[in-house]
Formats: sequence, structure tokens, C-alpha cells
Amino acid sequence: MKAAAPAAVSYPDPARTMSPAECKTRVVGDAAIYLMSRFAVCTGIQVTTIWMRSNGNPIGTSSFALYIRGTVKENDRTIRFGYDATDFKKINTTTSSGQKIKIEGTVPQDWPSRANPKLGGDLPVTKTFDQLQQMPSAHFTHTVRYAPGQGSSAGSADVVFAVYQPVVTSTLPPGRVGDSPAVGKPATPVSDRIGCNATRDAVRESGTRARPRGRGCPSYAG
Repeated sequence: MKAAAPAAVSYPDPARTMSPAECKTRVVGDAAIYLMSRFAVCTGIQVTTIWMRSNGNPIGTSSFALYIRGTVKENDRTIRFGYDATDFKKINTTTSSGQKIKIEGTVPQDWPSRANPKLGGDLPVTKTFDQLQQMPSAHFTHTVRYAPGQGSSAGSADVVFAVYQPVVTSTLPPGRVGDSPAVGKPATPVSDRIGCNATRDAVRESGTRARPRGRGCPSYAG
């Protein structure tokens, strides 16, 4: 009697897309990063500004959340990022019409060091808090692509690891109390065959708090 051949095992294809709603509902509490798959991840940051009188007494607050999704299509060396600014709130007295918000995506480090990415999309972008709030959809795109042949080896091992760092800078209008600008950097894992950004900075400057929505940073490769 012959033993039956083992049945073939099949696995579902990994997710390569993610909606803003999927990102937003998952990046809460201590979940700084939502890893849907190796090819679809997201993170978020909450930016809160405390407006003060010249004597330091608070008179109001303004805040918004920024969610960043990174996805990679099949057989594609381009990483696509979607930035969505949402949940705008203002309480009591603010001067948010003059508060400048700069959103950018940077690549501070990659391996091998000779690798040179090509960046595209909408970023960097600078708008006031009120301009962002009044947009029908405060959505921005950013792309990162490493051309073939820049990796550590040839062929299928042509791998580049990169640190991708979203940066949000809040600058108060002239005459407002507090140090300015304030910079927030949410944790985001990504690469062109994906690496990890372990940077997670929470700042408290110019009356602005940029708080990553959680902690931690996984390291993984595709």
C-alpha cells in the first residue's frame, strides 16, 4: 500500500492595497504601525497645538491626525505612499489660519549607500492648518523608486533596504508664544524590498505636540 502524496498547500496572495479607513481603524493605542502584509503598511501621527497668551496661559487648541499608507504592487520597484490629513479640531481661541503645516517624505538612509532613489508625487507640501481643513480631501501622494542594479547583489538578490521617514513640521504665525518650528516623525517601516525605520520622535515645541499613535517598529524584508 502506497502512502498518499501530500496535498499541495496554497496560500492567499499578500495584500498590496489598503484603504484610508483600514489604516485609521488599526493605528490606535500602542499600534504605531499596522502591518497588513509585507507590501501594505500604515502609520499615523497626532499633531496638537496649544495656543497661549504672552503670559503662557492656554487659550485654545487645534489638532489633526495624519495617516500614511505605504504599498507595493506586484513586480514593481516603486513604493507608493498615501498621506491623509483628517480629524481637524479647534477649541476656543486659535490663530490656525496662520499656522503653517509642512508635510514631506524623506529617505535619510539606504543600503547599499550608493543606491539613489527617485522621488515623485505631491510632496513636499506646505499649507496652513485652515487650508488643510478646508480641502475636500487633504490627500497627498509620494513615490519612492530604486532602479534595478542598485542592490547588494545581482538578479533576484538585487535588494535595497531604505529608511523612509515622513516628517510633519508645524510653524506658528509671527508673534505667537513658543519655540517654532516643531517637528514630528511617525514610525514607518518601508523599503524597495522592505526595510525598517526605527525612528520614532515625539516633540513638544512651539506649543505643538506631534505624537506618534503608538510605539515600536518591526523589521522585515520582501
